[in-house]
Amino acid sequence: MDPSLIRRILHDIRNGLATIHGYTQILLREDISKEDSRRFAEIILERTDDLNRIIVGLNNITRDFQPYSVTPLPFFSLFQKWKQTSCFAQGTTFTEEIEPEFALPLPADRIKSLLNELGSNTQRFCPQPQQVFLKAEGKCLIWKDNGPGAPPESLPQIGQPFKSFPNRCCLTPGLGIGLAHCRRLIEEAGGKLGFESSDTGFLVRVEF
Repeated sequence: MDPSLIRRILHDIRNGLATIHGYTQILLREDISKEDSRRFAEIILERTDDLNRIIVGLNNITRDFQPYSVTPLPFFSLFQKWKQTSCFAQGTTFTEEIEPEFALPLPADRIKSLLNELGSNTQRFCPQPQQVFLKAEGKCLIWKDNGPGAPPESLPQIGQPFKSFPNRCCLTPGLGIGLAHCRRLIEEAGGKLGFESSDTGFLVRVEF
């Protein structure tokens, strides 16, 4: 791995740990108000989530997947269960057009990984109220959010490891490993992952 990438990963981890350490020290003081305690605890939780996202992402793009053979599962019921139970779906309003027979040739856990990454990006990069249009028909799944989109020049690099870009809702970009993991999942199953962007949202297209 490029040393500059390693330094970037370590920089993000170090900053996250420094934030958690600093706010934990403040919480240990006796003169802190209840309101400040809650606010600082929320910051600690956010940074912990960020660190967990980095670790999970690195694990996903570096591990060896086992070959699999799967009978495509009905997407509608999987999506409804994910929407009800995943923290990455909370706070987002979904508009859905899902064909009853639509299915993805992926195991349920990999479909969940795909949805988690798309939901996480919506939470991070879209303004409130967060909205997603989901369409699933034929052999194509479309996820379109209401964010500000990505710079046009960045589209060819999205989905590549360690390529990510800030937007006006989140000035600090991630490591670009989440969508890289999604691309790997889709391409290993014989599909394609594509992206479109405008000032009215970011669109992810999964095709088989």
